[in-house]
Amino acid sequence: RLVDVEWKAAGDVTSPVKLLIDAVDKPGILASLSSVISSVNVNISTATVNSTEDKKSHITFILEVKDKSQLSGLTQKIVQLEGVLKVSR
Repeated sequence: RLVDVEWKAAGDVTSPVKLLIDAVDKPGILASLSSVISSVNVNISTATVNSTEDKKSHITFILEVKDKSQLSGLTQKIVQLEGVLKVSR
């Protein structure tokens, strides 16, 4: 008996990574972050935003990344965004 099997190519395999971002709570910050994430072909599985009374946003993303290099490049781009205060895992 033969069963058709299809394997994902090595380049298609991703892993979920949690990224924590502290930013200034201002209009467009989530759009800016989403745009940068999309620009490096990373998928957002989950996004959670909590705003504080002192105009800060605590943003948690679960991202599907291919490897450490992709994550590192993305983190560097996020840190450069205006309004981003801190990025951590």
